[in-house]
Amino acid sequence: MSKEEVEVTSVEFLIKTGSVIKTIETNLEKNRLDRNTIRQLLNEYSSLAESDGRLMNAARQEPECANRGLFLAYTHIELITWLGKLNFTIPSSSIKWYSLRQFSSKYRLPFFWNSEVSSDLQGQLDHIKKTAALVYADLQAHNISIPTTAIKYPNVPVGDPVSPPVEAYEQLLHRGTIALQVLEGGPAT
Repeated sequence: MSKEEVEVTSVEFLIKTGSVIKTIETNLEKNRLDRNTIRQLLNEYSSLAESDGRLMNAARQEPECANRGLFLAYTHIELITWLGKLNFTIPSSSIKWYSLRQFSSKYRLPFFWNSEVSSDLQGQLDHIKKTAALVYADLQAHNISIPTTAIKYPNVPVGDPVSPPVEAYEQLLHRGTIALQVLEGGPAT
């Protein structure tokens, strides 16, 4: 796989992830699953995904920025995997909670511990935002053209360089694709 293919695929992957998360949020609203905070956080994530994908691609242009871009990709994959583990998937969110036939379905979302789930989701979303702000600041410091995004990233001081996570972009993308399949309701292959 060439570098250009990976760059395009990472943006497309996060765009698709954002649309899947938006579908899950819409399903929760349609089926009157009263999880307002979770729905708001999922909606917020879906609006961040494409912009962060563009930041990751820009970060790959400069070797000194690539590690932060890789770390941003890693934080997105962690969130997607976490949502899959909690069963926030398209099939589970599309089940009507008041249907007795579907109530005991294996796809049912957890009804309890919503505040714990909300705070965990908020923490992960805050971590993604902080990491994206660092990538943005790193790109500015290295005079790399920053793609125009709908998100206004805060100005933060550029920190020390970070060492990359264990996985490379291709491995992260593969892991993310598997997690996305779980969110869409398919088997993890």
